Amino acid sequence: MGFSSETAKIAGKKSRRGKAKHSSEIRQTLSDLATKTLNTINTEELVQY
Repeated sequence: MGFSSETAKIAGKKSRRGKAKHSSEIRQTLSDLATKTLNTINTEELVQY
């Protein structure tokens, strides 16, 4: 059974995957961690090697 343009539109709206529950919290936590990590890198020491 193939898709027509109408059935494809309906199928595209259905999702079996649930919504992300904590994505914004996780994104913010990872952003904070990355910022802290980048701020702790001593670039003066890296230049010497």
